[in-house]
Amino acid sequence: MLSRLMDATARHRRLIVAVELAVAVVLVVLNARRADVIRTLFPWEIGVALLGGALAIAAFNRRPRTLEVAPDLRAFVTPAGPGTVFLLGAWVPIASSNIGSGLRDLADREDLWQLDLASLVCYGVALLLLVRTLWISPGLELRHDGMLDRSVAGSLFVPWEAFALDRPACPTGKPGQVAFAYRNPELVRRRGLPRGREQMTVTGVDLWFLSRAIHHYVTQPAFRAAIGTDVEYRRLRQSLQVTPERG
Repeated sequence: MLSRLMDATARHRRLIVAVELAVAVVLVVLNARRADVIRTLFPWEIGVALLGGALAIAAFNRRPRTLEVAPDLRAFVTPAGPGTVFLLGAWVPIASSNIGSGLRDLADREDLWQLDLASLVCYGVALLLLVRTLWISPGLELRHDGMLDRSVAGSLFVPWEAFALDRPACPTGKPGQVAFAYRNPELVRRRGLPRGREQMTVTGVDLWFLSRAIHHYVTQPAFRAAIGTDVEYRRLRQSLQVTPERG
């Protein structure tokens, strides 16, 4: 039941985000107007925040899966997870209450209204980051020309020729962390805010499967052109002895 809920949330994440944002706007207006209904909503808001937080923790700690085929991108990609959707759901009741009261204090120019303004800016930045994370679905892509890691703040592209032939990728032992080795590090291209090139945090996929897949395409260039097709993905799983049930 929980697995189905998470799969459905991941598939319809943009629709759910739109609903969550609409609810956030309504709650902000109610809080800003000192509506009496807020008193009855308060226990409900706490419950939603706790439930969303619990689901987010469960989603981020979910058993990793293998990659997914993305024919439109000509790539194998990490699956979009529901963790951030639940995190936004937990954040909405708390943020809407604080934003509404902050707007009210700012309009009345109460004491320390500058702190309210700073708080509103922080909440606005957090909202933009969450929505952008959900909308662009950052993650890892294995493409015909290399590996692309997309994040909210930028991207990192590593051509296959840049990886070391011997053990190009390997889990570090830390949760979700993979270490990379390069023979031509000057080919690595990075955009946006700086982030590590030698180590990377990856979610939504089994790290050993990912490492073996990278090693496979680094040492077997003849198969790179077919990346992004169902036929090639089935061949990759067979060559790595991976089944849909076992990552």
